[in-house]
Amino acid sequence: MANKKTTNSKSKSKEVAKILTATLAASTIVAVLPGETFSSIAALTSNSANSNDATVEQEVYRDEPSGQSVGETVYSEGDAPTTPEPTVTDQVYVPVAPKPVVPVAVPKMTLAQSLAQVQQAATVEDMKAAIVLAELGLNLSGYQVLDEVDQNTVASKLVGNKPASGYADVRSLQKALGKAVFDAQHAAGLRQAVQAVNQSTSPDELKNALERPYLGLILVVYQDLSSEGKQAVAGQVLTSRPSGGYTDSAAIQEALNTAVKNQLSQQNDVK
Repeated sequence: MANKKTTNSKSKSKEVAKILTATLAASTIVAVLPGETFSSIAALTSNSANSNDATVEQEVYRDEPSGQSVGETVYSEGDAPTTPEPTVTDQVYVPVAPKPVVPVAVPKMTLAQSLAQVQQAATVEDMKAAIVLAELGLNLSGYQVLDEVDQNTVASKLVGNKPASGYADVRSLQKALGKAVFDAQHAAGLRQAVQAVNQSTSPDELKNALERPYLGLILVVYQDLSSEGKQAVAGQVLTSRPSGGYTDSAAIQEALNTAVKNQLSQQNDVK
């Protein structure tokens, strides 16, 4: 009889120990994870008598809403692999393949259409654009070596001298272009010759500038002078040069005639 009482006392002590253990475990989890919904302590204690320690621990650590154990929730959180978020480089600097460039076909003009462009040109710029059309096949070698000023002069003449009915054909256009280019080349040479006279800084430089053929000066009397006389004439033309330079060859011719007359008078006085 005493043995039975002792056995019952031990069994009750074990049950009490299990209940206390479950109670402490539940209170600990509640403190650690507030807001979670757990099985009631009464249910735990009622089941503790008919289950082993592993069963009690499983029920205590059960998260009711998700069905996942608290042990799994708590102790797997730090160890669970996480999917890396895409970096800014992955999101922003994504290479974009260039769009293919589709060539645009430019229709070629016929000879008649190109000649019509010349006929319709009413301004210098329009004429300059028209005469360089490849379909016309014009000889542009002399035109292309001219500077912009002289090219504009050529185009202006082609517009101004265009017949009322327009240029009859490419041949007539080429003839008009050739004459305009020749005149422009002469004008360019004359302009450069006048510039050489105005840029001379010594009688010797000015003497060479006066004798340039592009000036078109009348040098009959000048050529009869001696070398010293020619040098003296050049000195007088240099001294008489206006501050802004001679405007054209006619102004230079007038200054030259005066200098030659003065030089002849000095020679006659010496004799």
